[in-house]
Amino acid sequence: MPHAHVLTPFGGNTRHAYGASRVAHVLRFAALLLFSLLLAACSSIDRGVPFVPPAQRQASPATLAWPTNHYLALAYHDVEDENPDQTFVSVGTTHLQEQFAWLHANGYQPVSVDQIFAAADGGPALPSRAVLLSFDDGYRSFYERVYPLLRAYDWPAVLAPVGVWVDPPDNGGTVSFGGKPVPREKFLTWGQITEMAASGLVEVAAHTNNLHYGITANPQGNQQPAAAARRYDPATGRYENDAEFSVRIRDDVRAISQKITQATGKAPRVWVWPYGTTSGMAASIIQSEGYRLLLTLDDGLASMQQMDRAPRLLVSNDPALTGFANAVVAQERPEVMRGVHVRLADLYDPDPAKTDENLGALVQRIADLQITTVFLEAADAATPDNTQPAVYFPNSQRPVRADLFNRVAWQLRSRAFVDVYAYLPQPTNTALYEDLARYAIFAGLALDDSASNPTADQALRDHDIIQRVKAIRGQDTRVARVLKVDDGATAEHMQRRLDLALASADWVLLAPSRQTDTLQLNVLADAVQRSAAPSRAAITLSAGTDDTLLAGQMKHLQTRGVRSYTYRTDDHNPDTPRLSVIRPVLSNAWYPFK
Repeated sequence: MPHAHVLTPFGGNTRHAYGASRVAHVLRFAALLLFSLLLAACSSIDRGVPFVPPAQRQASPATLAWPTNHYLALAYHDVEDENPDQTFVSVGTTHLQEQFAWLHANGYQPVSVDQIFAAADGGPALPSRAVLLSFDDGYRSFYERVYPLLRAYDWPAVLAPVGVWVDPPDNGGTVSFGGKPVPREKFLTWGQITEMAASGLVEVAAHTNNLHYGITANPQGNQQPAAAARRYDPATGRYENDAEFSVRIRDDVRAISQKITQATGKAPRVWVWPYGTTSGMAASIIQSEGYRLLLTLDDGLASMQQMDRAPRLLVSNDPALTGFANAVVAQERPEVMRGVHVRLADLYDPDPAKTDENLGALVQRIADLQITTVFLEAADAATPDNTQPAVYFPNSQRPVRADLFNRVAWQLRSRAFVDVYAYLPQPTNTALYEDLARYAIFAGLALDDSASNPTADQALRDHDIIQRVKAIRGQDTRVARVLKVDDGATAEHMQRRLDLALASADWVLLAPSRQTDTLQLNVLADAVQRSAAPSRAAITLSAGTDDTLLAGQMKHLQTRGVRSYTYRTDDHNPDTPRLSVIRPVLSNAWYPFK
């Protein structure tokens, strides 16, 4: 039997009136509880996180206009109608069409190499959201699928073939693609290249004549890009010297230049590094042969100051439109560094098999951490008698513990996908850094900057080291300065040191001498936030023995607005600090990034 409903003076009924009263009571209690929590949160914020009014908060980079004469370069490879093969870094035809349509609809404007050169020479500025389209390797899909799209949009693009992949007659047969036989019809013909170059839409660049493969580059047998690495001869146990390397590179550059000039009627002006891996010595040769724009595979927007090392976004794994759009927009954001410091001395063992086992464990750990950067110490710790510590690369200055830096840096780069910064913690001479740059591929160089007011001699020495390393390794080699932080340093003092160091470095790391407390963390965070370039400053924490404390410090830095930080020193064996504790607050593949 249904319940009886008695009307009340308020137009309801007793059952509903009772329910409303109860709901109101619950709501009042919830409101009081929420108010109390907010008060507690505000109190916590007042103690640790200064309030920033909305009008003073930094705008999202994606909403800002691009800097004048900056452009985004996109690196495509093959285009296939079905089942895009990642052996050739292929993109699906439909996805490419969607990506072009998205670029057009969102105001991105493809530009030509002529426009870039004109802007660099003081002519008309590039349009807002300028894009340089590039297609590597010389696949026939460029002629059959990409070229019709370019004509439909009236968009320019760069085509970068490998000479020996285009040379064979178009009558069947195969082409050796990294040692793998691939049908000849996979690649363009020189006749097709001539036709497209004549259209005015296609700039033909060089992707080497025959250096798009790996050569043996260390005693352990790692295969590294032939255009950037020194060849290692296992039979003689020696690396290429400067003269041998230069002859090999110059012969190849001249061969591909001649082929492109014959096919297009004009000398090539753009060089595309195989695998995006550069060499300063090779770049000098390439530029001397008439090349002005050298394209890498680094992230970020390119500028007129980067003609010798212009970054490109690699379009790989056949991204759907959302993934492509997110990747494009991400290039506009400042880089975030999340890293660890590793000592080769902890990895090395007199037994090569044990060293290799340790290396495998390290690479897996770094891959699992999903971070951006490893600072790799290339020398033993200082000795009590002040003798020169042994190092882990061939050189003419110090004893060699083992030729290991090359292999470890390459394994971390190619398997864990991190940037490796070479770090020599003890003061040393320029020649040692030059040898390090010759015999290993790395993304950056870390230099100690322990003095509050470095002398003119120190500044000149560091400048000389940086210039010599870049001349050998590449102008895209990053520089990180490690600033040792004294106890009791104020935020104002650290800010002045930061600004001084940022003027000559891509990154500056504030490194306290011991495990820090919350007060000092706040001082360091304030110094970063007040500095001339907060997005290029990081804080290095000490791992210590309490990984829960370390994770808490990282969370605290996040609340203070510090996005980039590292810790020292990581120990892959045992699991210290614990991966499960540290990864959620260290990895840039974790919230809030993804």
